[in-house]
Amino acid sequence: MLGSALYNKISTAGTVTTYYQKAPQSGTPPFCIISFVNANDDYVFSKKGVQGDYFVKVISDKNFPEQAIVLYSSIHDILQDVSLTIPGYSVIKIRRESLVQYEDQFHFWNVGGLYNLEIWQT
Repeated sequence: MLGSALYNKISTAGTVTTYYQKAPQSGTPPFCIISFVNANDDYVFSKKGVQGDYFVKVISDKNFPEQAIVLYSSIHDILQDVSLTIPGYSVIKIRRESLVQYEDQFHFWNVGGLYNLEIWQT
């Protein structure tokens, strides 16, 4: 449910085509990929919480990272401390934990961050 909420938030903003987990081979850069990293359940009396980490990155096929940096910046502005709608839950936080920027073996630029989300049942 966390991944779906992130995907909906980014994809409805319309800044860049967004995929969950991986892009299709026919995907044309630039695009955004949201990847699940891990999650932990938490319980307090009768309430349940979930804390999860998701990697969000923009991939660009340009020679320099500027395009990926600009697009990722706009996505970060959409995500950082935003209020997501998850039925039956309150969003406690969405916060970037770390930032990455690298050129992969195909010379595509990858720019993004690791986001921690925490939600609790209402």
